[in-house]
Amino acid sequence: MKPHLKRLIALTLALALLGVSGCTAGDPKSTAPAMGRYVETPAALPADFAMVLGLHAAADGSIELLGFPRAIDGTRHIYLRAYRSADGGATWTEEEHAWVGDLNRDDNIYQPQAVAWGGDGTLYFYLISYSEDGERSSYFAKVDGEELVLYDGDVPSASDGSGITDFQVAENGDFILDCWTEFLQVDPATGTVKNVYTAPTADGGSWNDGYAVSGNTLAVSEAGRIVFYDLTTGRETGSLPAQVPPVDTYDGNKYRVMSYGSDGSLYFADPKGLYRAVDGSETLERLADGALTSLSTPSVSRMGLAVPDGGSYLVLGWSNQEWLLYSYAYDPDVPTLPDTELTIYSLEEDPLILQAISAFQATDPGVHVTYQTGIPADGSVTRDDAVRALNTQLVAGKGPDVLVLDGLPMDSYIDKAVLADLSAPLEALSAAGGLLTNITGSLARPGGEIYAVPAQFQVPMLHGSDDAMGAIHDLASMADWLESNKSSFRTPFIFDSSRNYLSVLYPVCAASLQDGGGRMDREKLSGFLEQIKRITDLRDDPEEAESENDFTTDFDFGPLGWTAGYNGLDLGNLIHFQGLYAAWTASDAAGDGSTDTLFGGGSFLPVTMLGVSAQSGQQDLAWRFIEAALSDEVQGKAVGRGIPVSAAAFEASTQDTKERTDGVFSYYGTTFYDAEGATVPVNMQVLYPPEEYRAAMAERLRALDSPILYDETVLRIIIDETRDCWSGKTGLDAAVSAIMEKLKLYEAE
Repeated sequence: MKPHLKRLIALTLALALLGVSGCTAGDPKSTAPAMGRYVETPAALPADFAMVLGLHAAADGSIELLGFPRAIDGTRHIYLRAYRSADGGATWTEEEHAWVGDLNRDDNIYQPQAVAWGGDGTLYFYLISYSEDGERSSYFAKVDGEELVLYDGDVPSASDGSGITDFQVAENGDFILDCWTEFLQVDPATGTVKNVYTAPTADGGSWNDGYAVSGNTLAVSEAGRIVFYDLTTGRETGSLPAQVPPVDTYDGNKYRVMSYGSDGSLYFADPKGLYRAVDGSETLERLADGALTSLSTPSVSRMGLAVPDGGSYLVLGWSNQEWLLYSYAYDPDVPTLPDTELTIYSLEEDPLILQAISAFQATDPGVHVTYQTGIPADGSVTRDDAVRALNTQLVAGKGPDVLVLDGLPMDSYIDKAVLADLSAPLEALSAAGGLLTNITGSLARPGGEIYAVPAQFQVPMLHGSDDAMGAIHDLASMADWLESNKSSFRTPFIFDSSRNYLSVLYPVCAASLQDGGGRMDREKLSGFLEQIKRITDLRDDPEEAESENDFTTDFDFGPLGWTAGYNGLDLGNLIHFQGLYAAWTASDAAGDGSTDTLFGGGSFLPVTMLGVSAQSGQQDLAWRFIEAALSDEVQGKAVGRGIPVSAAAFEASTQDTKERTDGVFSYYGTTFYDAEGATVPVNMQVLYPPEEYRAAMAERLRALDSPILYDETVLRIIIDETRDCWSGKTGLDAAVSAIMEKLKLYEAE
């Protein structure tokens, strides 16, 4: 495209966007709301699919869909089906083809794994087959008339061995293969790899996000931009700059799907919305706001995008073992934005809040929910600066309507009357028996006032041998047992970093380290850190461990190391009920060991603590949002950072799922390095525990009664000031002195 033409398109789009959001045309003083926006409508899929292979907008305006409907006759065999819609996905007709019949023959050895359509409508397949001895073979094929024809060329894989997840076809006949970490440009006739394209992530790695092919142009989504390549030369020809919201491609919900339209424009959908870039223009037009649609819903992963002629768009989604289809069409009679705004604030983005916003918007379409986060994804604002900025707004009587209080000075807000008392509406909601009241009512003040309601909770858990679990009842006895049994493990816990030790152990111990006035007691802090030092000294290489953080502190993967003698104990925060299954499986296999709350107490961590600003002019509306966040619908989606507080969602999480196969819940695997530095693979087939175990653990969680509240700033100070202490670079007394000095400054702010 010539530069002056690109600028003209950008100016035209910019003016168009201003027109959408401005006052009514012809009357600059009019207060009438701007009208017209793309509205989301659920569209019906033609079947209950086990797998959708592909969704495609054909040149004649129809929509093609290929997939495997779930078997309904009790057999495990499922058959490929081809469907077409002539009305934008409203209704579907199954199509009969000879090649479909060939693929569905019982003696057919070729299994379709991915499908693509060429620019002329030709259908292409990526197929696999297995020999009698289990050897796997891969093939490319195309549909020629009604016949499926295999290519002779080999099927390549990525440099790291990753196989193909998807592919598209260029005008020159090349295939663009999505191989997880690389895009390969391949001549299917010979199997020759012509070019390799990578999509760098923000952390310096490479992970494929969305991509699209039009003619001989490849568009690839990277961290913060979309890059265009000429497939005849393999060279980059341009990009969309930072207007493109960054996407964390390791999270399926945040995956960006892309497609070209017949108008030559690139379209893409991600959590922020549905976008169009006209012919590679550097100005993006947001067609649909993700916050007003299901695009921002954490439980929905985008899997495909089709752009038929006619101005509507289709997004294929996947949520809770179910395929979904959404249609987006422009409605001139709908306000561009709802006329009422409700503002939600959290320090960092919370998936449960996003899920609640989607559910709330569906039932309250007249309300526009604005979600503000104090710390942007790029980390350009520190936590302390974000809290100061929020405090300034709140003191001025401004700020958000609903506050997610995690990481915020909740006690200070209560003392300064910043938060509204929610005890009355919560009591009315709890009376129906739909909540785990041991959690939702746990933050009640002595007078019965409730200023914060946890929407989720985590539980510090410990799993170990019967000997260990019988001996450990506090931090000192934990250190005693680990010292006495050092010969049986390489490192105390699966995560070697002391910052992770502190992240789990400090919150549980925080209250016991205070003096009578609620401030840190120096002697108690010193005693606590002495026990942590005893544990960190048991690692093989403390200095090396401080630079590694391969495992999270979630109570999930510790049993992998425990079964191999790598770590002595499984310690972590339980964030979903199924996190118990690996520990049970490990103990059942070993005939030894058990799981309980850390130190056997009733402690839990309230998560996503919701409060309402006392200054809000729409407190009833704010409470309705909290009701949505606590609803069975939102809580049952298994999103967020903790265990649900909805009684129905909690109960459902403790049960076997319909996807259970022969008692296997999941498969875990990783590698460790042994004392000699050799790689040791460790794998585990995680089983569903028996019903009596699940029932007993569910009852244990329902009985928790001690919420853990701690100051995250204090924890960060302790982590920062002890970093050199664990490797012996500084002494413990010096670290304690530095912590106490920092705490004085912090308390004086």
